[in-house]
Amino acid sequence: MPPSAFDMTSFPIRIAPAVRPLFTVLGMSRAASFVALDATRRTLHVKGGIWFDETLPLDAVAAVTPGTWPWWGGLGVKTGPLDTIGVVGSRRGVVAIRFVAPMPLHLVVAVSCSGLLVSLEEPDAFIRATTVALERHASGAFAAD
Repeated sequence: MPPSAFDMTSFPIRIAPAVRPLFTVLGMSRAASFVALDATRRTLHVKGGIWFDETLPLDAVAAVTPGTWPWWGGLGVKTGPLDTIGVVGSRRGVVAIRFVAPMPLHLVVAVSCSGLLVSLEEPDAFIRATTVALERHASGAFAAD
């Protein structure tokens, strides 16, 4: 079923086959690592296993674009370049989620960041669905609750 901007849609975090067993043992299994778009409630829920679990308002998102993760950054949940947090299990399929303004997110402690970098199984579908949700919200297509 293709992602719909009107339903809650989950996009699995891409985890490279070579590191899947290790990530599973370390608490970042494929089943527990995803980005869920709830266009009706206007939220993004980003989960990186036991290491990262944040729900963000779509109002805080400025843009969602293809991104890159540096080879020297390693994989997992960690601080990234340019005041970002990475939830990456692969260097492929990376999406940059840029915030309107820096906001605190939690790793072990709160970290102020300007965006997230996430590796996704379906990055293009996530970008399309999130862009539609952002555009619908900006145009006033969603009534206030």
